[in-house]
Amino acid sequence: MVAALRAQAQALGLGYSAHLRSQLTTISRKPNDILKATREAVSA
Repeated sequence: MVAALRAQAQALGLGYSAHLRSQLTTISRKPNDILKATREAVSA
């Protein structure tokens, strides 16, 4: 049970990291969207 929860948490963490990385890539491509992306990150 604990191992399953740990694996799920790790999977969520990896997914979140990938999401942040893609957001950072988007920001670097479109500097004008920094404010919007920051607002989305804060509200998430």
